[in-house]
Amino acid sequence: MYQRETYSNIKQYFLNYAFNACAAKFCYGAVQKWSEDETEYGYADYNFEHSFDLPIENLMWYVISIIADAGRTPHHHLILLQDIHHILKKHDLNELTNDLDEEEKEEFLYELNLVLNNSKLLK
Repeated sequence: MYQRETYSNIKQYFLNYAFNACAAKFCYGAVQKWSEDETEYGYADYNFEHSFDLPIENLMWYVISIIADAGRTPHHHLILLQDIHHILKKHDLNELTNDLDEEEKEEFLYELNLVLNNSKLLK
């Protein structure tokens, strides 16, 4: 039986991949430049794309990713927001969060609401 990843674990995976992307810039005696469209968060997203089996895990990943990006990449923000809305239209949120313990559910729902209630990008 598949063991669901916790929100905390998914957040840790994301941050570890982002950190490793930054650490990889330290080589050959210098800190290498980032290309214009390259970010540590993009690296994390790329490495975990299609990695999760459950809709709740994907929803968690999207919430973490969109918060970490914080609107710096408008195109990425809009894609993630669309992905979040797609999952929420396809699945009932109460059913998605049914297996979460109270602490995990509270943290996740707080951050999901943070995203949903603040989704407009200012220019």
